[in-house]
Amino acid sequence: LPEIKTFEIFVYEEDDRKDPFATWRSDIPSVAQVSSVNLGVLPDINRRKEVLETFPIDALLMMGIIDFSDNTWGLVKAPDGIVYRVKTGNYLGQNFGKVNQVLADRIVITEVIQDGLGGWEERQTSLNLSE
Repeated sequence: LPEIKTFEIFVYEEDDRKDPFATWRSDIPSVAQVSSVNLGVLPDINRRKEVLETFPIDALLMMGIIDFSDNTWGLVKAPDGIVYRVKTGNYLGQNFGKVNQVLADRIVITEVIQDGLGGWEERQTSLNLSE
């Protein structure tokens, strides 16, 4: 039979060591404090959600555009099979994505995502015309 190795037992004593279960930064605000601290760009969580915000952005397909009433509308097909119209100012995707521009070949979107440190940052993405 193989020889059983014995392992050295380590007893954790706090002294001047960091708590292993605490976050690495102690100045990260809690969820309740986020609204009172200036953390850069904050999403409007009190805004009424639009239908296309229930789908992840990578599940949406741009099908084309329509020019109507001095607006350029993008046609976006969702996983539910319905084709929706979007224009500048509409929201889509699950990361507070706001439509900045509707172009002939893509829809330019600005998402607001968490930075992992308790703050928020903007990220540019686009929904390209599907073939």
